[in-house]
Amino acid sequence: MRERNEALDCYVYARAAASAAGLDRFEERHWRELERQLGLAPPPDTPSPIELSSPTDATPRGGIAVSGPRPGVRQAGRRVIKSRWLSS
Repeated sequence: MRERNEALDCYVYARAAASAAGLDRFEERHWRELERQLGLAPPPDTPSPIELSSPTDATPRGGIAVSGPRPGVRQAGRRVIKSRWLSS
């Protein structure tokens, strides 16, 4: 009996669809234009330094520290495009 490989099949189908759409031939300028059209913020040029917390700022044992959204950073929302294709 063969091993199941649905994940590999999905990967191959996704690559084929991307290739058919021309994504494998995209240059950096194409990706920037696509980001602009979708309203995404461009990635930062330099990575921000990681702030190390002091031992006194540590979370309680087993806890997870969660920070809220940073001020001034726009959250990318889902873009909804409404089609009137079926209503005509």
